[in-house]
This record gives sequence, structure tokens and C-alpha cells, in this order.
Amino acid sequence: MRRMQSLFLRLGSCAVLSLLLFSLTACSDDDGPVFTPELPNSTGSPIRQISHQGGVVTCYDWNLNYSSQRLTKGQGQIRDPRPDIDKSYQYTSKISYGSRGITIKNSDNAAVKVSLNSYGYIERMTIGRNIYEFQYKDRYLSGWSKTIFEDNFGQAVEYKSSGNITYENGDLKSIVVTEPDMIPVTTTFTPDTRENTNGLLPVTASKGMGCLGFEHLFYAGLLGKPTTHLVKSLSTYHPSDPEQCYTINFEYSIRGNNVILCNYNTPNGEPASVIFNY
Repeated sequence: MRRMQSLFLRLGSCAVLSLLLFSLTACSDDDGPVFTPELPNSTGSPIRQISHQGGVVTCYDWNLNYSSQRLTKGQGQIRDPRPDIDKSYQYTSKISYGSRGITIKNSDNAAVKVSLNSYGYIERMTIGRNIYEFQYKDRYLSGWSKTIFEDNFGQAVEYKSSGNITYENGDLKSIVVTEPDMIPVTTTFTPDTRENTNGLLPVTASKGMGCLGFEHLFYAGLLGKPTTHLVKSLSTYHPSDPEQCYTINFEYSIRGNNVILCNYNTPNGEPASVIFNY
């Protein structure tokens, strides 16, 4: 059980999200309009369901609910190819909006505090002792860092990681992730010609974007703007382990303005798909 808790903390700590309270520094003490983040979709519909099929990298399936143009509930279930991972793990986050803040409650009771920047994006989130920080440039997520304290037989062990994200003409260009005792790993992205009308996170990129396990916060409009175009391909370079270098090409099926399917091969060559419903 201790091993499972440690894993979820490393993946993004969504397993321990339960009570998320924050206030907007731009709000006064007077009652005002209910806070409404700008959802990432443009001419397409907001995403309601994300399902992974076939071979998978570590990811989450999601069911998302909206009310009055706000994401109000996210139900996430882990998908992980490793045999020692509990494939049944899932949780639910319910988000309520007020004039001076948001409350998120889910299936655990860990207290979380979040502060927002002037655009209403999360810039700092604490989950117990664990700290997550996010940086933005031109309203795009440009960097993240996290400090996790894992319980190792009654002793807290600190685990730090970070990511640097760059964009070019509104399209995701690269992510450099640094983890303990590892040379930074670089992933570069090639944009498609088709627009990202649904505001989708690039497939397989949640961990590099620093939001694996709490992607619903991105789809709630709390983690910056989406990349302008869909991603055509990505290439990951591990300088210390050439055997882990790989390229993934993505193929999309689009109906109207909505992406309904993305096909690709995992780094080990297994066919995989992501199904999107609206």
C-alpha cells in the first residue's frame, strides 16, 4: 500500500486531491460574479470523455461534466502498462465555483491550497507537504516544478522534478524534464496543419506538461492555453539511454470541428488509440 501511495505522488498526486480551496487575489471582499475560467476549446466542443485503448503509456481515462460553461466534475481512472500497478484505481473531483474562489472535493481527505495568477491560472498548489508550482508565458504553461515527500518506512524522503516548456507561434515546441539523478530528457513536437479546436492536451504528453493525474484542471481552464494546432509527431531523446529514444506519429479522425479519435504506436511499438467524446 505504501508503494502505491508513493507511485501516485510521483505521477501527479491526483490520488490525494480532495479539498481544493483558493482565493483570487483580484477579487474584493464584496460578492461579485461567479468565477468562470476560460475553457481551452475554441470552435470545437469541450471534451467530456477520454478513453485509451490498446497499448498505453501511463495515463488516465476521464469523464468530465460541465454546468454553465464550467467544469464541475472529473472522474479519472489510471491506465498503466506496468504489472505491479492497481488498474482499478480511480477517483472523482467535484468542483464548485464562487465569486472569490473554488472548492474541489474528491475521494480522499487531503487538504490542498492553490493560488492563482492574474489570469486565473494555478501558479502554486500544495497538497499536504507536497508543493507544485507552475509558470506561464503569454498565457501558455511554460514550466513546472514539484517537490514530493514520500513516506519511506516512517521517514519522509524528498523527491524533486521539473519541466521547461517552449512554444513557437502558439504551438508546443519542446519539453525538457529533469528528475533526480537523471540527465534532462527532451521531447520535441511537430505541429499538424489542423487546429486544436477542442483544446486537447497532446496525447502522451501529460507527464511532461506536469499535470499527469489532474488533467481535469487543464480542461477546467486552470493551467494555461492549449497548443494552437494538433500535434503531428513527437520525438523523445534520452541522452543517457539511447535505447529509450523514440518517435511517435499521430493520426486523427475528425467529425465536424471535433477530434473523435487519435491513433498512434506506443514507444515499444504497440498500436494504441484515444477516443474522445463530447
